[in-house]
Amino acid sequence: MLFRSLWEQKCLIFLGMPFMFLGSLTDFLFPNFIGQTITALTEGKYDEVNEYIWKFFVIICASAIASFIRDYIFAYASESLGLSLRQKLYDTVIRKDISFFDDNRTGDILSRIGSDTQVVSDGLTTSVSQTVKSFTVLIGVLIIMFNYSWKLTLICLASNSPLIFFSRISFYFTHGW
Repeated sequence: MLFRSLWEQKCLIFLGMPFMFLGSLTDFLFPNFIGQTITALTEGKYDEVNEYIWKFFVIICASAIASFIRDYIFAYASESLGLSLRQKLYDTVIRKDISFFDDNRTGDILSRIGSDTQVVSDGLTTSVSQTVKSFTVLIGVLIIMFNYSWKLTLICLASNSPLIFFSRISFYFTHGW
């Protein structure tokens, strides 16, 4: 039921993905702009320094606008998901037998419909948002790494793969999942 409700919001989630990438753009471009600015400063090219600063300012503004749109879209998706979950839970409760209402207090039922569904919807949309953002950052970092040196990138990936594998095994044994 949860994932079906989340799947109903797929259009909003997919709409938020490009804005998520644009919002994270400064994370990718910041080191490059700092490097170019320092190089231009050491070489005495002050016109280029001003140009880099203005370009970076424009990128930061665009990133801020994209982040705002992304947050708005995901907040709207969260509210829609919460509404959908509350409606489904309400419909389920209404169909219950009369003995269900004898065993459970009305306040407890209302609390479940109101607050618990909001907690679940917030958690789901936050985790989906973070998953998509992490995947986007991973792809962006891999593109940048391959752009600089594909050999070094393959060495980094090969050396980190056993670390990821053994950390997963360690997590499995310590948490028992």
